[in-house]
Amino acid sequence: MTGGSSIADVDAAIAVAFSNRRGAPAPNWLGCSPSVAELGFTPRHRLDWSDGSGAVQVACWHNEEDRGAGAWHEQDGAVGFVAGSVRWRGEDWYSPTRWARHLVAAAPSRSLDDLHDQLRGLFVAGYLSAAGDGWLMTDVMGMRLLYWGEDEDVTVISSRAALVAEGLARFRDEPPRDDTSACWLAFTGFRVGNDTGYQGVQVAPQGAHLLVHEAAPTWVQTNPLVVDPGDELRSCTVGELGEILYEDVGESLRAALSYPAERHIIRLTGGKDSRLVLAVALRAGLASEFTYETIGPPDLADVQIASELCHHFSLEHEVGFLELGTSEPFASRFRRFVERTGCMVNGREFGGHPKSPDLRLTGLCGELLRTYRKLPDANWTTEQLAKRVPRSQFGQLGLLRGDLADDLYARFLDKLANEPSPAADPLDRFHMLYAGSRMRFVRGGAREELSGDSDVVPLYSRTAVRAAMALDSRDRQSELLFAEVMRMASERLVRHRFTDPGWDTRASAHLDAMAATDPSAGSPAGNGAAVPDLRPTTLMATLHSHGATDRIEFLTDVLADAPNRAWDLVDRGAALRALDRYASLTNRQRRELFGAASIAVWLG
Repeated sequence: MTGGSSIADVDAAIAVAFSNRRGAPAPNWLGCSPSVAELGFTPRHRLDWSDGSGAVQVACWHNEEDRGAGAWHEQDGAVGFVAGSVRWRGEDWYSPTRWARHLVAAAPSRSLDDLHDQLRGLFVAGYLSAAGDGWLMTDVMGMRLLYWGEDEDVTVISSRAALVAEGLARFRDEPPRDDTSACWLAFTGFRVGNDTGYQGVQVAPQGAHLLVHEAAPTWVQTNPLVVDPGDELRSCTVGELGEILYEDVGESLRAALSYPAERHIIRLTGGKDSRLVLAVALRAGLASEFTYETIGPPDLADVQIASELCHHFSLEHEVGFLELGTSEPFASRFRRFVERTGCMVNGREFGGHPKSPDLRLTGLCGELLRTYRKLPDANWTTEQLAKRVPRSQFGQLGLLRGDLADDLYARFLDKLANEPSPAADPLDRFHMLYAGSRMRFVRGGAREELSGDSDVVPLYSRTAVRAAMALDSRDRQSELLFAEVMRMASERLVRHRFTDPGWDTRASAHLDAMAATDPSAGSPAGNGAAVPDLRPTTLMATLHSHGATDRIEFLTDVLADAPNRAWDLVDRGAALRALDRYASLTNRQRRELFGAASIAVWLG
């Protein structure tokens, strides 16, 4: 590592304004002094840059003491800028002083397709020359969000939704908040589509990037979740795709060990996603360089299964509890989270990690490599798909006006029917919907903009996702790629029990066939072991009881806020009735209730 601060310490924000009137200057960001809530951190330094004509105006902010900490770099009249953590494939994570400098050096000679393929991390990055040529892009999965908006005079792009809203308002008025788009949080529990918490501000779709020529921006759309029928990946066997996935995730794990931290921890559960990461670490010879951590009481199935695996492979394993209570009241944390994420994320999801000297990796990358829903083998019509996700699955508490809920459901079905295309396999359309909505607006997205919220270096990449999406949809649904990668590492990993139902008949048949070719390997036994009694320990019961009390008090206070325009959209009476039976609500229903509270905080 070179000198400078830790990679995780630098928070940065980017804002770019383009004039839509030839010959006219773009709004100058010098008129903008964003608040901590708008930036997500306290800025120490800022950059103001413009192209030769003044038709492009750039502003960057970061929180590092050293002005040259790496959020931007100027050279020969050009500028490069980065918000988030980024590295080159095959290289270590380098210190912030090198982020933008490397992009400025590479931008003139590398295509955007090459950059999408070679850059790793969660980030928004851009490059602009003095002539007003360049690009803005995100990580290929769009897990770090890029926001945009336009009117007759200006197009504004930023890593923060609030800054786009500020630019559209010309820094004079408080930007108007979007009432109806927030209602997704009380219907599905997470946002669907590209609307944000501000009127006129959109999220760039997954895979979209901005090309800039002579100060004129143009969106270019690609789809990272689509593998063309003629692509050479389509002819690969499951074993060959497993090798591709192993090489790519293994490279990311090696790089993770270069990330400056006291300890490098893999979060291990009893499910398939984290076991996939363990399998790659084992086969790459890296497993012993990580510590393994499972959260929960000793009698939790996740804890017991993870402990059994770590004991078998002689790996260091720790068991801990999530901190359900802190010195700061739940209400304060909830409100700050909603404000700083621009109501892009349900406030129920606010629990991040405090700043830590440790680096934690999770199995969340696995969610992009498998299906979100089981479908029978059939080319389902839109009407049949609607029966698979009926209206009754959403808005179960009846918190929204009926006409509004009906409109949201119709928009949900429209996305499901048409993205990536009406002709796509139904399973691929489900994958698009949930990867583009649940993954971005719950797992990543605006959460990544918060100072100190995440200490996880992601393992997402286009290579890994393309390998999964090249599978026959039935094989992806059966998680054959997971089975193959685990089998490649150790037969024990495919035979040891899971907390979920284990392998289906298609995956089991594949594993049996592979075992038959290797007499030394035992036949996979599925999930035959009994799941232990999951009654909570006294400690966990006490912690959850304390947490529930804080949450109920907060919800009571929010619902008592009568002069709130949120109640024009949300049925306050229905929310109060749901609160009265809080203990009996399902997780989905609690997500809806906290979604309603998020709307009220945002609009109140």
